[in-house]
Amino acid sequence: MKKEFENFDKEKEAAYNAALKYLSALKTEKQVRDKLAQKGFGNEAILYVAEKCKKYGFINDEHYADSYVNSYQISKGKNKLRFELQVKGVKREFIENAIAKLGDETEAIERIAEKYAKNKEKNVKNMQKCVNHLLSKGFTLDYVFPIVRKIFAFDVWEDE
Repeated sequence: MKKEFENFDKEKEAAYNAALKYLSALKTEKQVRDKLAQKGFGNEAILYVAEKCKKYGFINDEHYADSYVNSYQISKGKNKLRFELQVKGVKREFIENAIAKLGDETEAIERIAEKYAKNKEKNVKNMQKCVNHLLSKGFTLDYVFPIVRKIFAFDVWEDE
């Protein structure tokens, strides 16, 4: 539902004020555009406001990607971080630059796997569940499996 305004300048001002209110927390350009469209502002006003917000530094997708990756690197793997940033409309270049700054995921995987395994019986079923849990968080099997196997102190080939 598009809002009706007496003139374009009033619409731009109202859209800008709505964007500033929404930007009290870090947002991507796509999130701001979507929010303004949801509020009923026209495309021209949305484009104007997005550019103005970028010009003043209120919207910076590169900074957003860096901040997002830093905030969630302890609980999410690179794959999940990449996917979530893509959904938020961040350019692939910014995503890859932010993820490239990440170090080794081993510590995060160990911490999450140890927490998951705590007070659980050390068997194949629980080990598989732990692996699936870590994969769902965006970590890769190449890193996950050796760590989980070590934590569960279980060799999948020992029964043969």
